[in-house]
Amino acid sequence: MPFRSIAGAALVVVSSLSAARADWLVLKDGREIRGIDYRPGKKPLFTLETGVVVSINASAVAEVRKSPAGETVEFRGRQVSLREKVLALQAERKARRVAAKKDLELWAAAGGKSERKSTGPQAPSPAGQAARGRFEALAPDEQEIVLADVLSSSGSRSTKLLAAEELSRHGGARTADALVRASVRDGSKDVRRVAFESLQALAEPAMGERFLPYLQSTDLEERVRAAGALETFPTQRAVPTLLFQLQKVWDDFGRAFMFRGEQRSFINDYNLVSGGTGFSIVEVADPEISTVTTGVVLDVKVRRVELNAYVRALRTITSQDLGPEPAAWKRWWRDHSRDVASEAKR
Repeated sequence: MPFRSIAGAALVVVSSLSAARADWLVLKDGREIRGIDYRPGKKPLFTLETGVVVSINASAVAEVRKSPAGETVEFRGRQVSLREKVLALQAERKARRVAAKKDLELWAAAGGKSERKSTGPQAPSPAGQAARGRFEALAPDEQEIVLADVLSSSGSRSTKLLAAEELSRHGGARTADALVRASVRDGSKDVRRVAFESLQALAEPAMGERFLPYLQSTDLEERVRAAGALETFPTQRAVPTLLFQLQKVWDDFGRAFMFRGEQRSFINDYNLVSGGTGFSIVEVADPEISTVTTGVVLDVKVRRVELNAYVRALRTITSQDLGPEPAAWKRWWRDHSRDVASEAKR
């Protein structure tokens, strides 16, 4: 089910009974929005007549009005209730997107975008061409929703590669978020690479800020990839988080390591132990047991990789080269953060 936000819209607080039955939201700018199932709360939701669910920011609405009981609307030559129309449109949209995902898989299996670039004697498969044609016939916003969903949830590497590449033709928050997530988290190196290339093609402003949450991921590789992305999409907003992460690595906070090896026991020597009764003395050989441990500890190299990633990102963002010690970076940021903030406002 699609989900959108209406900027500048707001609602007055009404009783839950009235809100549940409301069919119209009358905005102060004069617009009237028709739909069903208005749900007030911290994140008010409203299902539009088209079946799209929107989030409406709370800031002054003139009125919430319900339609007369039993009112119907015309839908494809029939008179139906508004709810019936909404549910029918939502069911159609769901079926359309399921079919679109299958078409993407067929298109990817037939060679994906390589079909467009094919100049050799081998022609693209008819099934692949047909699937591509059906997908590209969808509205751009529906293409974007399906591509973003496939990129995050598909189990097919080839389909993900196609989705990541196709998203470079779209824009907006959904596309950027899906590509950022894939470039940091996807298990395939190729998918991460193509997703990152698509991000570069989009050239969206403030792209670097979308990587900030991943700097504090519990996964080390995700943190390193996010820091690396900031070398391509630098943003001053990343500096405090980078300094915090750099300090953690420098202090070895939460340090972990993996040991792989084996331990062997052997008799190193014997000690004579006396014992017995009042009529006899017995000496017994008591063995001394020693151990030898061999193996490898994997730790220092990984921590160095993470530290270097943060330092490289800081160098790119600040144009300073202050080494790996957090104290030097903190002093510089303390002296220059106000200047940086002032420059960003201009």
